Amino acid sequence: ELPPAAAPVYDLEMRLASPVATRLAELLPQGVLPGNGDAWARRLFEGGEVSAGRVGFHGLAADFPFRHGEGEFSADFEVRAATLRYARRWPLASAVDATVSARGPQVEVHFERGAISGAQIAGAVVTLPDVATRERQLHIRGTARGPAASALAVVRDSPLALG
Repeated sequence: ELPPAAAPVYDLEMRLASPVATRLAELLPQGVLPGNGDAWARRLFEGGEVSAGRVGFHGLAADFPFRHGEGEFSADFEVRAATLRYARRWPLASAVDATVSARGPQVEVHFERGAISGAQIAGAVVTLPDVATRERQLHIRGTARGPAASALAVVRDSPLALG
């Protein structure tokens, strides 16, 4: 283990070369997200392709996620035809075309299209203000269109069914 004064400073800029979305988890250093965050991030994508992407990391790994400007982390990539397991006990999001952006601890996903339980999603924005905290919040703005049975399926197949 290096003393703090000798800890390495990373200065990385990467272009994503693998078109397979499930391989994005390989870019995440082990143990960087607290609690179940690592496991969540590693199983988020169950399928799909990355059509373009880049990751930048500048600073000490120990200072990540750089909440106070100690360094800089950024990531931008596009996923196509992806399947997302965004939360345990919730239905999968399928056929997702989206742009994912991360700046420090904040992650934002702009959905061009996708589906949940048969309801079509377009133009939705999902924001995780701080993915690197134990008490993560999720903010969702958008609309879904589909038959009433789709909305009932989301309720039935999620924690909402518990009341």
